[in-house]
Amino acid sequence: LPAGRTDSAELPVELVFRPRLDRLHAEHGDLLGDHLRPVLLEKIGLTRSLEALVRKASEVSPVRFRVQLGPLDTWFSPADAIHVFRLFQEGIQNILKHSHATEADITAQPDVGGRACLILSDNGRGFDPDAVAATEPGSELGLVGMAERVHLLGGTWSCESRPGPGTTLIMRLPIRPLP
Repeated sequence: LPAGRTDSAELPVELVFRPRLDRLHAEHGDLLGDHLRPVLLEKIGLTRSLEALVRKASEVSPVRFRVQLGPLDTWFSPADAIHVFRLFQEGIQNILKHSHATEADITAQPDVGGRACLILSDNGRGFDPDAVAATEPGSELGLVGMAERVHLLGGTWSCESRPGPGTTLIMRLPIRPLP
């Protein structure tokens, strides 16, 4: 914090979270990001890139993924597609790192009102989001980053989880293809 500042409420998010994000990346790396760069989106499109992401996750974990993806390449502009890819990437990474799940569902389907409904769910151990934020500083940054991306895209976000029955992330995003 700048000299004389004791609170972070008025600082830009970048100044508050960047040091934590840098530390977390240095300590843990990016499990999947080093292998699947957004350049893949340009070569094979969003739908096939997400399928490749799930294949890679399946290779490095015992989680059985079920995937149902609509025609994502027609739903999002190239700029929005990068954010959608990163949302799924972070969600899958969270499943692999934290959930202890044996099964996970990755779904993208059309929703009412010209929106896409993106769902990541698992049968893992679940968590109490408030307790995680209070006991493990920085652990909520993945979810915070996901929520920020969803809001940036003009969407809505919900995280349904509690200890025991697994976690479901539901993101509703406007479908905005190129004209």
